Amino acid sequence: FTAGLLYFYSNTYKCVALIGNIVISILTGMTMIVLLIVEPSALANNEIKVFITGYAVFAFCFTWIREIIKDIEDMKGDSVVGCKTLPIMIGSAPTKWLVVVLSGFLSASWVKLIKELLLKSEIFAEKLKEYKNLGIVRVVIEEPLLQSNNIYTVGTLLRYNTLILKNCYDVLGIIPTF
Repeated sequence: FTAGLLYFYSNTYKCVALIGNIVISILTGMTMIVLLIVEPSALANNEIKVFITGYAVFAFCFTWIREIIKDIEDMKGDSVVGCKTLPIMIGSAPTKWLVVVLSGFLSASWVKLIKELLLKSEIFAEKLKEYKNLGIVRVVIEEPLLQSNNIYTVGTLLRYNTLILKNCYDVLGIIPTF
């Protein structure tokens, strides 16, 4: 399937507005979906499926934006060889606005996750202040098992460990060890 899409991309879709960009974006996103195909245990775990699918969608969107930007950069050469890319068809300025809008949507999709993480960090910092005057001189943070089958849990623990480390330093003045 992938080889076929690459063949059609190079021979047909490369010079077609948005289609070539979407084909490359699909192929990039599929690199993560392949994990679900080759690792049967991943299909049984809903958390892993959600994480991998989310990552694949992010890879697709980010690559699509990148491909549109590359089309803007390649306008001169593409017009010489007769390509009908989006920037050639509608112009550089409208295409740049499309990139801004797509980037905004991609960024906005992560805002909720970041806000939730920052809220949890604030709650932890407030709770940690209650222990500030107890004479704590050392904090040890357990590292997640990086060989774990649950990649979602490992990712979550790594994010929280970073927040815990920062809060321990900010509130207690201690750099935790791992």
